[in-house]
Amino acid sequence: MKIVKLNFCLNLFFVLAIVFSSCSRQNDEDPLPQAGIQITTPVENALVRFGETLLIKGTATGNAELHGYEIAIRKLGGTNLYFQHYHGHDHTINIDESWKNTLNETADMEIVVSAILDHEQHKQNKIVRFKIQN
Repeated sequence: MKIVKLNFCLNLFFVLAIVFSSCSRQNDEDPLPQAGIQITTPVENALVRFGETLLIKGTATGNAELHGYEIAIRKLGGTNLYFQHYHGHDHTINIDESWKNTLNETADMEIVVSAILDHEQHKQNKIVRFKIQN
């Protein structure tokens, strides 16, 4: 019985090692992949009013397989009011999110779109600023 448990544990170890190594870079000297992030909506300095929905659309394209994206919306210099994480594997990832403005004030805001370059959470960012005005 101990041999069966030992074999099971060894097999599980090897399977997990293969799974975790399949998404990582070969060694730390390999350069990080690069990504281009294009945001089509919203445009820079877009105006959003109370109750309106802000659409966030675009693409992230990498010179190697990307591992998803993250979107954060916040007041300039503030903490996140909205955060979304998408995990997926592809050279091109479509970004399609939305955020409803529930802030009844005037504020300078920013959207930070981060392309996730690998499973070690290296990221490349694109910032789009917008305004809330009521």
